[in-house]
Amino acid sequence: MPLLLIARGNGHGSCIVGPSKKGTHKMSDRDQESKSTVVNIPVNWHIPEDFPSPYASNMFAQAGEYEITISFFQTKLPLFTGTQEENKAKLEQLGIIQAECVSRIIVNPELVPKIIQALQATYDGYVATKNMIEGSKKE
Repeated sequence: MPLLLIARGNGHGSCIVGPSKKGTHKMSDRDQESKSTVVNIPVNWHIPEDFPSPYASNMFAQAGEYEITISFFQTKLPLFTGTQEENKAKLEQLGIIQAECVSRIIVNPELVPKIIQALQATYDGYVATKNMIEGSKKE
């Protein structure tokens, strides 16, 4: 039987053990749900100390038939040390700026709404903290 881990941000996850929906036999959704078992287990989120954490200044998302690919890119501008006009001319001479892919993940489309919710909650917390800090500086 396949195993599906549904991770939650609180350090716990649910494992759903049950028949494969992509199997050769046909089963109704209700039959599959009744044959599945949900087990809650803790998840130990481990990031090795030497795990690379590149900076991404751009991203691109692309949908495939069964997956969503999210690519993260880093652009590196040359140093501009001249006047505004000189810098503008230098930038126009470049013609193109290379965006190097620094990371790429492929996810199940069903996971995307949960990714969006997690990112939104994290961003909302960031904005609230930033506003609190900026508000305390004005006093």
